[in-house]
Amino acid sequence: MNLKKSSVALATLLVIGSSAFSSPTVAIEIESEAQSSMDVSNLDIAYASNVRVAETYAQSFANADANSLISLYKLDFTSTESLFADPIFGALSSIETMAMWKMLFAQKPAEYSVDSAIHYTEHNSHTNTTRVILVWDAKYKFSGTGAKIVNYGVSDLMIKDQKIIKQVDGFHANDWFRQASTTVCQKDGKAFEGPVLAGCIAKVTLGIKTNLKNTLAMVVTKIQEAQKAAQQQK
Repeated sequence: MNLKKSSVALATLLVIGSSAFSSPTVAIEIESEAQSSMDVSNLDIAYASNVRVAETYAQSFANADANSLISLYKLDFTSTESLFADPIFGALSSIETMAMWKMLFAQKPAEYSVDSAIHYTEHNSHTNTTRVILVWDAKYKFSGTGAKIVNYGVSDLMIKDQKIIKQVDGFHANDWFRQASTTVCQKDGKAFEGPVLAGCIAKVTLGIKTNLKNTLAMVVTKIQEAQKAAQQQK
């Protein structure tokens, strides 16, 4: 498993990803060794069930299975409260989270592979809420530019009653955009340098963000239209 295990680096990623929720206690000390399996036989049933949700999330993410991922969230289409956040999409409501997964995994990305491990869990027995820190690396070819991406990230999951009620993902967005720009910011196989490279990456970054925003909005509209049609048929 080729996962970054530096507790400092992972805590930093959590701070980056969690900024959309402004939580003062998100950064934690991560265990340095990955927990590839967990013995939950003696743990509280609610805790064990919630941890299994995180394990299912990891498997669904690895399989690029949008429908399976969506089924794991507690969705409230009447609320605009943030359910998911990451450094690229920002804070997303329930319907936007649903749209994001449908958009990202409308088809499995080329050369796609994900490796992940649970690094930390904690459970609040009073609220039956479980926090799970999932560390992952994702490799794929970004369809927008055809560039190969290697993204190291952290998913901070809050799970209650076997549903994800809040998620914050952290990764280095600048590095992601730099990788996504490699096929564009070059000429005759030679990468641009200095200010020319910086300007090119900035232009590509803006283009990707605009495209993602517009595509997400279109998918949200399609979901809303489908929901409205379903209601009218009742």
